[in-house]
Amino acid sequence: MIPLVRGVLLVVSLVSVAPVSFGADYKPDPNKVLHYSFEIAETTLDPQKISDVYSNIVVDGIFDTPLRYDYLARPL
Repeated sequence: MIPLVRGVLLVVSLVSVAPVSFGADYKPDPNKVLHYSFEIAETTLDPQKISDVYSNIVVDGIFDTPLRYDYLARPL
């Protein structure tokens, strides 16, 4: 489910950026705009203070982890 939500957030972010990239006179087709809503609003965007699922989904779509550890990579 989480990859699906990330995909939806990516599409929503691309749709929201599209008017800026095409100019001020660009009007998006209302039939091609994706609207996605959560049951409740996010409480915070501070990753250390998140206490609900919806804020975590939004923050996962915004921020990337600085490093990823590969347990199977050799040499260490």
